[in-house]
Amino acid sequence: MWLDDEQFSQYCEEHDLLSDADIPLWDTSSIEMYPQYAWIYDKRKILDYQNMKWFRHGKSKPDFIPCFSKPIENLWGMGIGTSLCEDVEDYIKNYTPAHICMEVLAGEHSTVDVVVNEGKFLDWRITIGHSLGEGKFSYWETIDLNEKQELTTLDRRKFVLNFIEAHLIGYKGAVNFEFIDGKCIEVHLRPNVEMMYAWGPKYIKQIKYFYNEGTWRPITDDIGGCTIPIWGKLNKTYKMKLADRVKFSVAEGINFVYYDIDNKEEANPPGGQRLAFVAGSSYDKCKQTAEELNNYFNG
Repeated sequence: MWLDDEQFSQYCEEHDLLSDADIPLWDTSSIEMYPQYAWIYDKRKILDYQNMKWFRHGKSKPDFIPCFSKPIENLWGMGIGTSLCEDVEDYIKNYTPAHICMEVLAGEHSTVDVVVNEGKFLDWRITIGHSLGEGKFSYWETIDLNEKQELTTLDRRKFVLNFIEAHLIGYKGAVNFEFIDGKCIEVHLRPNVEMMYAWGPKYIKQIKYFYNEGTWRPITDDIGGCTIPIWGKLNKTYKMKLADRVKFSVAEGINFVYYDIDNKEEANPPGGQRLAFVAGSSYDKCKQTAEELNNYFNG
């Protein structure tokens, strides 16, 4: 079964995509399913692998400033508990137990999603995020690797190849890598659930077959897709009528509208509360619906 995500399971039931095998959608399940790889969720290990600088948040004197404070492990995602420390005053104010401070990275945000079977790569997808700052994004889009983009993403693809060869040669499943520019900041042993909505039933069907039967049929006609989030204010309660949800979810070029307002414990970045995201194959159609939703929630 698809674990941890009721809305995704409902979507799969509607499209006859329910799974007999357990497929983790969140890190809370994947870290239990693959205990031999649990170290991957320790951010210190990922930073050490790249010879990147970090120190424990709580030292009387920081090793360097500015720095970025984050949890050693974050199994809920969405940048929860992170903060930018631009000076010593920030460093002291933002102290949180079980946090580390790392060097501040700048550049393009992206994810690389692969499906691997004991070192053999079965599917590659690279998705670019357009940052709004404070952990928020305006949208994510999967890119078609033309000749120019092959060169600009070479560092990320090389990292993924080397990391899996070094550490995941016996692993079978989906892996999601998060990058800022050419530096990897997180690795997740699960599919990218948000982009699966954008890639649609064909991709989800192959993920299902792979976890159930170990087979994979290459997909060549639908590598594109995007997700566009709708943001609200932190600590504010938002509601939506069922009839309105149905109205916004039915549109050509849109696969699904996912509502975070159902998840009372949903993690959120420092910059705001994510209320929903629109996912599909058409950016223009998704953007139109996202704008209408934003007006609905925020006036």
